[in-house]
Amino acid sequence: MDIRVGDEFLTQAAAAARTHLPACRPVAPTIGLGAALFVGGSLHWSNDSWRAVMGPAPPGIAHQTMLQKRRFVVSADATGRAVFAAIAPRRLAASWPGFAHAPSTPNAIAALCFTPSRVADFPELAARAYALSPQQRATLAALLASSDLDEAAAQLGLTLAGLRRRMRALFEATGSSRLAVLIANMTRIVADECVSDWARAEGLREALDLTAGEARVAVRLFEGASIPDIAGDLGLSAHTVRDQARAVLGKCGLSRLRDLCLFGAEALALIALAVSDEILHDDREDLLAATRISASGARRIAFTDYGPLDARPVLLFHGGLGTRRVGLALREALQARGFRPIGFDRPGFGLTDMASSRDPFHAGAEDGEHLVRTLGLDRLDILAIDGGAAPALEFAARSACRLNSIMLISPRPPRPARSGARLVDQFVRACVDQPALIVGAYRFLRRRGGVALSEMLVRSLIGEHPLDRPLIEDERFRHAMIAELLTCGARTAAGLEAEQTHYPDWRIPSLPPGPRYVLVLGGKDPLWGESNAGEFCPWSQLPALERARFAAAGRFIITTHASEIAALLDRPVQTPSLSAP
Repeated sequence: MDIRVGDEFLTQAAAAARTHLPACRPVAPTIGLGAALFVGGSLHWSNDSWRAVMGPAPPGIAHQTMLQKRRFVVSADATGRAVFAAIAPRRLAASWPGFAHAPSTPNAIAALCFTPSRVADFPELAARAYALSPQQRATLAALLASSDLDEAAAQLGLTLAGLRRRMRALFEATGSSRLAVLIANMTRIVADECVSDWARAEGLREALDLTAGEARVAVRLFEGASIPDIAGDLGLSAHTVRDQARAVLGKCGLSRLRDLCLFGAEALALIALAVSDEILHDDREDLLAATRISASGARRIAFTDYGPLDARPVLLFHGGLGTRRVGLALREALQARGFRPIGFDRPGFGLTDMASSRDPFHAGAEDGEHLVRTLGLDRLDILAIDGGAAPALEFAARSACRLNSIMLISPRPPRPARSGARLVDQFVRACVDQPALIVGAYRFLRRRGGVALSEMLVRSLIGEHPLDRPLIEDERFRHAMIAELLTCGARTAAGLEAEQTHYPDWRIPSLPPGPRYVLVLGGKDPLWGESNAGEFCPWSQLPALERARFAAAGRFIITTHASEIAALLDRPVQTPSLSAP
């Protein structure tokens, strides 16, 4: 399909998202991907993850010698546990991750599995993400390495009663009801931003040959829901749900409902990877290692804490198409000034669950307050980028007594003015007048656009700026930026849709004096520069507002002027205005 970048792009993209079959284009997970090649029924090549988990001749895979198309099979690992795998002729697996160093054997059968919970690093990853104690980490490692509770207890030198007490503490620390749910939740930390909502619906149904009803029940079972809960949520009888659950078990090659939770978390990610014709390989500046999870009731809030722990905390509110990742340049500049950068996914972005509140900006502020309490922060600073201005100011209205300063960096105005650039003005106009178009265009990017179209759009919108252009052409920066764009709403676009819909009518709340309020602008920002610099700048009503305008800066001001921003945040006194080159 040919999509022009021009006046009709947004309309075309929104229509395409509704009328064209989706083709998930994910970002590959960085751990747990097993890849192998089989020739004549024998293992020809495999990567480290495959060798660590799978045997040399896994059932359902090794005997495939005349395969002509992609298939999904239920196989088994070296210990006999079920593994969902994708297999295909080598030529049809060209885009699969894990094969970068594989030999180009033309008659080989490629096999791909995703089993992060079965690799050695998994307990350490869980310990970091959930801030587990050494005892809790050891308990988890023993449970993962054992075939039953008796074996785990013996490994830890405990009685069964002692092991169960430790398990209860582990489940309480992770907000999990049982071990399978904990492992599945950890698998989702690795994979959820790689798995679009399409993979949960159409892809799952196709891969396992499920009916529509079975697919709905399967997704809920994969989430760890009970049969009575599923029946109530879907308006079905428990008998009907139980019958559909039996059918799902049979098609997954399993015999116990409790095994579906982990199996499903792995299967959904694998489907997304195996059906994609384009996969981006980028670790988003080692984002997984910095990711932490905090439970707020039944909701999961994802955040990053880059440390050091004894430094001055600064909480970042990401932009309208961002996540908890704090870019490397800004992160290092803040740390050099004695700050501790902390980012978080707002409701419906990245790994954070949607909130029940109808106001997305209030919900984002509440999640910020939750993290401040969880981390025990008495005083902090705020950085808000682009569309993060609204929830950041709602946070300031609630927690001004905790704030040293709040800095808005190239904030998106609720009703921006025109810039004079045709494509930019079309985008800006749609943001205000037709938010559904922006939502539709983003759905198109998630499902059909992928990496190439995302790069083309970025170049068209902001690629002409002399400071921004070299960054866009830098492969590492560009891949991290596109990965951010594709993953901020991969699991669900609900957060973006809610903020996009509410933003045109949002108004700045009443804010008390006390904290420093600082507005940082790029003099060459192609999106919001004109709106924020004019006499009707919507941020002028902030108390004792300080302004900093970096005349040469464009859209990527937080990268090109990271050191200047960190220095400005570190200023101890207010000044009426500031101008910088």
